[in-house]
Amino acid sequence: MACDTFPHVASVAQMFLTSLVADGNKTCAFSKGGLREIILRLLEKLPKAIHSWDENVCAFLARQLLSAIYFAGPNVVSECIFQSPTATAQFVDVISQCFSINLASIGTLQQLHIADRGSIAHIPQIIDSSEEKVVNTGNSSLSKDNFRNLHSGIEFSNDLVPSSTVRDSEPHRLPRLPPWFRQTNQCKFYPEIAGVIRFVGLSSMLGSEGGRNLFVLIEELLVPLRYSPFDSKGDIHGNRFIGQWQRRAAMCTAVLNEVCYGASGLWIDDSCLPFVKHPLQCKSNVSTDVGDASNKENINGIQSSCSLHGWKELAHNMPREALGNYIGVVLHEFSSDFIWKLPIDPIDVSEAEHGHILKDNVYLQQVMLEGIGVLAMSVGKLFEELGFLGSVLYLLLERLGCTSLFVSSTADLVLRTVSSACAYPSVRSLIVANTDYIVDALCRQLRHIEFFPNAPNMLVAVLRYTGAGQDLVTLLQEPMQSISLELEIPARQAHSANTLPMLRALKEVVKAAKAESACMLQTIVTRKESESAVPDENGSMSYWDEITSNLKRNERSRQALQEIVISCLNSSCPLLASKDQHKCLLALEITEVGVAAMSFLDALLKLEKEEKARASNLPGHTNEVSELTDSEPPKLLPTMHRVWPHLSACLKHVMPSVLIRASEVIASVVNSCGGDFFTRRFEKDVVPRFLSFLCQDTGFEVKKVSRKFLLSSRETSMSGHKDYAPASLFGVQQAVLSCLRDVGKNKKSSPALATTLDQLSAVVVGLACGIPDLQDLATQTLIALSNIDPDLIWILVADVAYGNSGVQSSQITSPGMIFPVVSDLLPPLVTQKDALWIQLTGKDIKVNIDGSKAWSILSSLESCHNGRSRLVGG
Repeated sequence: MACDTFPHVASVAQMFLTSLVADGNKTCAFSKGGLREIILRLLEKLPKAIHSWDENVCAFLARQLLSAIYFAGPNVVSECIFQSPTATAQFVDVISQCFSINLASIGTLQQLHIADRGSIAHIPQIIDSSEEKVVNTGNSSLSKDNFRNLHSGIEFSNDLVPSSTVRDSEPHRLPRLPPWFRQTNQCKFYPEIAGVIRFVGLSSMLGSEGGRNLFVLIEELLVPLRYSPFDSKGDIHGNRFIGQWQRRAAMCTAVLNEVCYGASGLWIDDSCLPFVKHPLQCKSNVSTDVGDASNKENINGIQSSCSLHGWKELAHNMPREALGNYIGVVLHEFSSDFIWKLPIDPIDVSEAEHGHILKDNVYLQQVMLEGIGVLAMSVGKLFEELGFLGSVLYLLLERLGCTSLFVSSTADLVLRTVSSACAYPSVRSLIVANTDYIVDALCRQLRHIEFFPNAPNMLVAVLRYTGAGQDLVTLLQEPMQSISLELEIPARQAHSANTLPMLRALKEVVKAAKAESACMLQTIVTRKESESAVPDENGSMSYWDEITSNLKRNERSRQALQEIVISCLNSSCPLLASKDQHKCLLALEITEVGVAAMSFLDALLKLEKEEKARASNLPGHTNEVSELTDSEPPKLLPTMHRVWPHLSACLKHVMPSVLIRASEVIASVVNSCGGDFFTRRFEKDVVPRFLSFLCQDTGFEVKKVSRKFLLSSRETSMSGHKDYAPASLFGVQQAVLSCLRDVGKNKKSSPALATTLDQLSAVVVGLACGIPDLQDLATQTLIALSNIDPDLIWILVADVAYGNSGVQSSQITSPGMIFPVVSDLLPPLVTQKDALWIQLTGKDIKVNIDGSKAWSILSSLESCHNGRSRLVGG
């Protein structure tokens, strides 16, 4: 009745039980003895109810057990559970059965079908948008400063939710429902069982032995992890009991998490227990029924003297160091290598009959990761001060890059929990504070990639998900050497499976380098704009010291970033010719981002030289200025010169997706490097391929190229002509037109098309007037090309418009007597071959030209250039 859902019934029952066990009551000892017998009897009944799977009976017994433990107090519970090793083992066995993974398989076929499909996991994203963020847990608004209130009590999330929701509304939900119950929504009585375990864990800290009972309980729960069916190499001794050990270990680990959290006492103030939901209501109701003032005083005295029956006093007076003494024992078992080498990906299991253990392995790793978070929550800042953070941080980051989304999402949650427990405002701050440890471990693993194949995934996870990429990138010179060696031909042949992870790591490194270089450039530009004039000689000392310090620091960072980006480009560019589209697409993205980063770094170098020149005018600092050399040349164009042969070879790839992406990358690198560098390269390497794509299946007869490419690197097995599906070809043609548009509309990049503008413009005019599907994009391309030579574009389009007889051409009159009639200048075409655009293409045309389309293009050109004229005039 003390757990009844009706508050009037529950409050009266709670008041009666409280009065029975009050210290001033004569029957206190007898009442506590009766509660001791009730606890033991309920522990005997609970397994039978569990195996019968009558959920109502299980929930009823669990509530009874929780009530008896709560009102009995920590002394009675300690006597029941820890009176002998046998009693402790029996308790562990009973509670472990309540956490059995087999219970998740009980239910209707529809429920099991939904469970098999699983929930959609999320890609972790733990970049904190605000380090001073206030989060909501339940119904209360909580700050990260108050770590005690960050815990969920005995309220659990039902399933994995998208990362944004987890990050915003449920930042620290540990401990929580075990994963095998979260997926099936089973075990409705779990909150009561969790409450029982937490009270037992808290009672284990009772006495002057400093938590000796907790040590006994932990040792009993760690038995399955210590006696595993694996040898030192991670091989299974026999297949007879395969999968059973994982389930037993996962169940005991889930219990251990609740025990450790219960021993911390952090949860005792949460108003989630059924016994503290209605204390005021209980008080008011009884006071109303009993009018005597003395009865009111007795009731108040009973409630105040009870003080949660000793639980709160035990939790608040317990030093955190007492619990910290046993965390090392648990973390030692949690860090066992063979556990984290268990297969969790289907490709890691060779035998089909062993596929069922993958889910069990995922469950085990999930609850062990959650256990790390619970231990960090339990001791707070001591988790770092005692050295436990260093032993698990790399493990958490490695699991963050795991192929299993369920494991990686759990690592995401635990990382945020650990960072908050250790008083870091964000995960990024946690990573930056431990940069040396992370980079050293990463270098060691990358040097021996054959033994640590997950090292690239770990690097990707750190750079992508923690937001610390900009802080780490300047320290990655040594890891980049190992990655570069792994991407050479001998290493790719020896460890072919590592190529894609290495490319992903390069992509994240170069992205971080680009972000850092852009940030440095923006900082210098802002400082330069805000600086006043150079002070005079008398007041220039502090100014010069600041300038010198900034220049030296920026120079070191810029040189480190340049070395890293060049290493990334040199390592990935040979894979641009790969037949594997995944590798080729990754290499293309690395090229695009890397060239953009190099352009930022060259701009940064230019600003540094300007500041050095300004600083050199200060008298008395000639020696210091000479230390900052100005002889360093820009490196963007030399780097692009090495990358270009491999990039242009992508235009011969057989996959449309690669061709589309290559066109986008070419437009991007031309905008970064400038068009003058690409004028000849476009004419020889790009334009012939672009014309081939634009003319294919559009009525243009492609003229075969009479001259082969001279560079051997451009002769690949992909150079043969391929007929694409209509939809694929249409996508490639759109990408080519978009590339020409992006290059032509920018004054910096437009010189790349200077020598091939005639032929390109003629083909684009034909597409704009003859291919309806490409008309809009081709018109945009013509407008962009008109920035280079507007007369050429106007003449080509006007020739089509006036050459095809129509209503528009017949209604045009001469602007004056001195001007000839338009029809005399541009007479109607006798045949299509007489059109200027056809003569410039030099191809046999089989396209029906629509003259009205040319008129609409002329209108677009006129409105566009009139708008520019107004802007210039204004």
